[in-house]
Amino acid sequence: MLTICTFIALHFNAVANKGVLMFSNQNIDLGVVSHEVTYHIIIPFKNIGKQSVELLKIDTDCGCSEASFSKQMIAPGDSATISVDFKPTEGETPFYRSIVLLTNGKIGQYTISLQGTVANSNPIIATNNEYHIPWKSAKSAIPLLSKYALRVEGKKGDVINYPLYVTNLGQKPLVLHQFDTKGKAETMQYPRMVQQGEILMIPLQIKLTESGVFRDYFKLMTDEKNILIRLQTIVN
Repeated sequence: MLTICTFIALHFNAVANKGVLMFSNQNIDLGVVSHEVTYHIIIPFKNIGKQSVELLKIDTDCGCSEASFSKQMIAPGDSATISVDFKPTEGETPFYRSIVLLTNGKIGQYTISLQGTVANSNPIIATNNEYHIPWKSAKSAIPLLSKYALRVEGKKGDVINYPLYVTNLGQKPLVLHQFDTKGKAETMQYPRMVQQGEILMIPLQIKLTESGVFRDYFKLMTDEKNILIRLQTIVN
């Protein structure tokens, strides 16, 4: 229910009576990076609601990254930035990291994901270690998912129904070409189109076939970009 309410809030942000934050990008692909470099990432955002938003806390999901915000109180129409210092872990590729921002606004929690590939030894990669994440063109499609990290727990042989929601914050239609679940989940047929402001529920039936704790990645392929979704399964 919280997930559904979050997306309804995004859909009706133009008439929101509380503050709502919009980020330049919440799903950031760093491409090929080196585990020997610490990357500095600057993510701008703004308050598109009608009341001020207080930033309460910001957390990362591992010791390999630190995050902070430039100011705590964001007035309506005002902008600020999040800064992230991230050092990739050697051998963890592809990687997926999350930054969680807690607020007192219409949406209480925002998640920003970092993803990419850690280069092998003697890589040929860009030497620039600073990323200023630009605002996307309003004329493009802008996909936003309810979750970028899924956690499923159950018994061996269970099939878990997990609803995933996608909305389009851009102006042109978003095309979902394919959802690669590596055979670990059933979903609907593709391609699918998501119009501006529309919310599409993607039904996932996740199969728990082996006992233990596992981590994997699904890939949602769209006409704008490919989106990695982390899956953790805990099978008793």
